[in-house]
Amino acid sequence: MLLLCCLVINEIAFAPADPALEYVELLNVGIETVEMAQIEFYDSRLRPVRVSSRSLLLEPGGYLVLVRDADAFATAFPGVPFVAVSPWPALNNGGDRPAVGAGGREIDAVPYDGDWGGPVLERHDPRGPSDHRVNWTSAAGSPGQRNAAYRPDREPPEIVFSDRLHTDTVWVQASEPVLPVGRLAGSPLSWVTDRTGWAFRPPGLTLSGLEDLFGNTAPTVMLSPVPGPMAGDVLVSERLVRPSPLIELWNRSDQARSLRRTRVGDRTLGPVSLRPGAAMLVADPPGGSEEVEIRDAYGALVDTASFDADLLDPALPPSGTSLHRLPDGRWYADQPTPGTHSPLVEVAAPAEGTLVINEVLFHAEPGGVEFVELLALELVELNEVYLRIDRYPATPDSVRIAWRPTAAAAGTLITLVFPVSGVAAADLPWFAQRAYPDGGGIWLHAAGAPSLRNDGVRLSLHRRDGLLLDHVELTPDLHAADLRDPAGISLERVDARAPADAPGNWRSSAATRGASPGEGRAQSPSPESGGLQLVPQVFDPSETSVRITVPGAASVHARVFDRRGRAVRTLAGLGQAVFWDGRDESGRRVRNGIHIVLARGESGRSYRGVVVVASR
Repeated sequence: MLLLCCLVINEIAFAPADPALEYVELLNVGIETVEMAQIEFYDSRLRPVRVSSRSLLLEPGGYLVLVRDADAFATAFPGVPFVAVSPWPALNNGGDRPAVGAGGREIDAVPYDGDWGGPVLERHDPRGPSDHRVNWTSAAGSPGQRNAAYRPDREPPEIVFSDRLHTDTVWVQASEPVLPVGRLAGSPLSWVTDRTGWAFRPPGLTLSGLEDLFGNTAPTVMLSPVPGPMAGDVLVSERLVRPSPLIELWNRSDQARSLRRTRVGDRTLGPVSLRPGAAMLVADPPGGSEEVEIRDAYGALVDTASFDADLLDPALPPSGTSLHRLPDGRWYADQPTPGTHSPLVEVAAPAEGTLVINEVLFHAEPGGVEFVELLALELVELNEVYLRIDRYPATPDSVRIAWRPTAAAAGTLITLVFPVSGVAAADLPWFAQRAYPDGGGIWLHAAGAPSLRNDGVRLSLHRRDGLLLDHVELTPDLHAADLRDPAGISLERVDARAPADAPGNWRSSAATRGASPGEGRAQSPSPESGGLQLVPQVFDPSETSVRITVPGAASVHARVFDRRGRAVRTLAGLGQAVFWDGRDESGRRVRNGIHIVLARGESGRSYRGVVVVASR
């Protein structure tokens, strides 16, 4: 029965939220059974504890989990075989050295450090090195089964950078950690790090004997200098703003690029290269300049990145914030992902008429919520879209809609919630959804924005580049004439595709709660070409309005009569349509029944149609 050789530590839970759930998973990678009763477990304090007091066999390929607390582990991972070790050598979060051995001989040990990751470490390759972080990664934990991080390394190392720094020195950089061996044209390599080395006065550029930590040896190769970046090859892809100022460089090209003598701001980089798709961090230029240039060794411009303080999401914590760059040059704020840049799939920025203002509550009840609801008429990206609040003669305010990529499909409602006293910016969407629980869609915060004025608002929606998407001007007199108190009552847009200033296109909300953010309401369809269009022909004035359309007209004049021929309402406005809300000239709601509509465009041609007012 084989005792030593093939027992490895495969997973370590050293910093779980509940310390009672600390565990170390063992794996038998051999071809013979191991008697665990002879195995001892210990950490850096070197106080061995026998794993089992009775005979316990671990078959080839078998897992055994050593645990701190039997009850806690059995509850968290039911059905997973384990052995409770007592006394348990508590594992230090900042670094420790769990190990197993027998008879004074050590079988395997993992000298992990706090910066290896956590709270659980999983081994990539059971036959790879135990003592190097290259073979370990952070994980959720999968005791008693193959690691989710299982990824054996069978590929030899590659040289991603080589250059003759001077007439007598050649510098090389490997794609992964390697053993401190290898020869460059017969001259031994001097290793500065486990990836970077140099040779002094080599007779040629033939590299041999390069071996990684997994036993893979690279074939003998002729080295060629790695080219420097051309314009657009290497970009500033992330800026770590809080707490330490760092810049991430990303190689977006399809081959390695040497950054030796590349200038980032006023700093010159040393001998280093980036593989295709790889990223690295460099120090932010002093003073946190709003614009950073990357120039190659000859001074040619490679990339320019412009930053802006208003890109920082005020709802994010004061530390641990980054600005991320999209390939089209836009930026967004989010949690840092240093060294792991991955471009996002992008949605086109909205064009004019694809994103509109759909509902506004500008006069909230005390302690209530003010909001502006938007409607996406096509698939759009909300990142770097702004809502401008005109406060003439005072300076207008500009509120960013979204601080990170946020795609909205056609028909999606987006509710922008304004600050409420005592409610944190990050909690504003949640607070508003409690007040309007039937609302769906996307909810965003307008942190830092002042309250909307009760006497009316002028709002415009635009992109960061200034392109106007929509504009509305709303006043209290747009509410129903018989509405006694507009507090807590929103104005809803009747037809999102009709001009915002079309007469009758805004009406008081008939919702039970006084507003309906995030609730889909049937929008009137676009009229077909032909004669007069009345949509809908049967309607309840408490729910909608009638769209009166004269196709091809630049202006519309319409009159509404009751069935006895008495004039009820006169409507006029620019554009192809006007709206009738079922009220007469004095603002009173008309009686149910048939009403006749006479309309004409600027050509003078008259049209006639019938609508029916019908309450539920």
